[in-house]
Amino acid sequence: MVLFGGAVLAAVFAAGTFSPYGVVTDGSRSEYAMHDDLADLIKVGGMGYERVDWDWRVCQKEKDGAFDFSKYDRIVDADEARGITVLPIVYGPPRWAYPAWQNLDGYAAFVRATVRRYGKRMPVIEIWNEENIPGFWKDPNPTNYLALLKAAYTAAKEADPSVRVALGGTAGWAHGFIRSLYEIGAKDYFDIVNVHPYCYPYTPEEPLRIGFAELRKLMAEHGDARKPIWFTEIGWPTHEADLTGPGGVLLAGLKTARPGKTSWNVIYTVCEPDGQKPDQLLARNLTSTLPSGSKVRVCGPKETCERLAAGGWDAVVYPMDESYPADTLDAVVEFVRKGGTFIDLGGMPMWKPYRNMPGGGGRVFPHDGGRERFARLRIGLDSWWLPGSELPKGDNPMAVHATPEGIAAGVKQSPTGFPCVHFFSEKALGPDDRMVPLIACTNPLNGKQAVAACVYLLNGDMKGRVVVCGIMLDRPSRRIPVSERQQGVMFARAMGVSFAEGVEAFFWYSLRASEKDRFYNEDHFGMVHANLVPKDGWLANKMFITQRPAGSLNLGGEWRKDGLYFPQWRRPDGKVAGMAWTDRAACVLVCTFDSEDVAFHDMWGKPAVVHGTGRTRRLAVTGEPLYFSGARLVAPVPLPK
Repeated sequence: MVLFGGAVLAAVFAAGTFSPYGVVTDGSRSEYAMHDDLADLIKVGGMGYERVDWDWRVCQKEKDGAFDFSKYDRIVDADEARGITVLPIVYGPPRWAYPAWQNLDGYAAFVRATVRRYGKRMPVIEIWNEENIPGFWKDPNPTNYLALLKAAYTAAKEADPSVRVALGGTAGWAHGFIRSLYEIGAKDYFDIVNVHPYCYPYTPEEPLRIGFAELRKLMAEHGDARKPIWFTEIGWPTHEADLTGPGGVLLAGLKTARPGKTSWNVIYTVCEPDGQKPDQLLARNLTSTLPSGSKVRVCGPKETCERLAAGGWDAVVYPMDESYPADTLDAVVEFVRKGGTFIDLGGMPMWKPYRNMPGGGGRVFPHDGGRERFARLRIGLDSWWLPGSELPKGDNPMAVHATPEGIAAGVKQSPTGFPCVHFFSEKALGPDDRMVPLIACTNPLNGKQAVAACVYLLNGDMKGRVVVCGIMLDRPSRRIPVSERQQGVMFARAMGVSFAEGVEAFFWYSLRASEKDRFYNEDHFGMVHANLVPKDGWLANKMFITQRPAGSLNLGGEWRKDGLYFPQWRRPDGKVAGMAWTDRAACVLVCTFDSEDVAFHDMWGKPAVVHGTGRTRRLAVTGEPLYFSGARLVAPVPLPK
């Protein structure tokens, strides 16, 4: 196992103390051979739970065959020796038992055998994983899942009435799916409500608070408000952003736009204020994509407008998703009018207007300006639901391929084509303008070319170039990077909000990043690298657990106000502790504590410099949480700017 520099924190819990801290591993599958190393990491990190895949097909290969738990015995024994509890995800049916909801007797027998074998060593079992999406349940159906859940619950309680049964963690908050379960009678067949409330690529505060409020309301409506809520997956990945576009359309578009140009000075404009997304990573990723000698600057809306007006830039790139910084549109139109190049490759271009709010933060606004905003840049937009569309009705993607012009410019062909529902036309062009299609297909309704990616060459009243692509190969979040430091910040803030809201157990996805593909977010969620070297997320998680150890209890009272967050708790040793941060612009707080004996640390464990004496201190509060211990914060007041 890789040894960490500095002091090693042992995971020490009082006998019988429940640990609310867990992590997901693949220790029962691809990482089985290195499970002991993973278990050591979990212990050193202060976490008390390991969530593992608990596959029926591993334990019973033949129908009516005996159960063989030897593989899982090794995992449970290794964890128990380190003070770690296993949370099994009970699923993975053998082929002869698929689908499991049609083989309830066999599934119930597997659950019953599991609970009988491990007893109090495994106090909670989880019934399936993300059963509300096709990836884990071919045809998500609350009725079928309830049949499985009921059989599992009944079998588990027969084997040991004390075992707690958790819903399979749903993908997202899944309020609609959970509501359906309640409506068809699921209330009596689970003890724990379990969700996977991923917030990435966004910051955690608003998504978690809104999700909690809606889930609690739903539970209360069905007389189930007292049940605990668990998060058995949540995380932020640290992959690199793939900004090349499908088939490398970015470079092909630039080559088509200005054939003789060998390097580019580019602005990548982001919607969020500084610090909400890792600007340096975006700049680095885009620079590595562009021709040698190119330069990239990532700017917020205000700086984008100022720099475009000042000149010296060749192109401006909008975010690689369907949002756009609405306050930059006038500046971008003027930039293109004078000859600049505009690039939007995120699916439906300029679809979701985004504006920064006073004091920091921002949000997507309802569509404004109608389709006129597209015409201002000579973009002719067409999708099946838009008025006057000539495309086949229904959200069924058409396979599009590189055109001869696209191939000549360097678009890489896909054997099966790229799926696309957003297309472009020439209808907004002037008589001297033209469109160069890079990726297209034949419209089955009229036999005409349906263009999925193109370059508009403007030669009339506007002299610039517009490069657009309507293809969305995957979730836009995969093109949004998170730095290792930012992962740590999100870890601390997400835990701060979640425990303040009353979550009972919190599991990170995941412990170890496989790091097979540098652009694939799924390969980079881990809090340690593939070689087990810790990321900042690991350090932030360990520091949070140090400050809020197992057995800590929330203090009552206000813990958030106007973008400030200051949750507090009482530790098992009787000391009060808490943390403070803001999801808006940094500020200085004048804070009154109920004792002079208060210590401060940053989120990495280093002593923090705080001004003031006695019970009144001035705290510089940023997006990185600041911890305090030894006294209760009773009156945080921001200083006027």
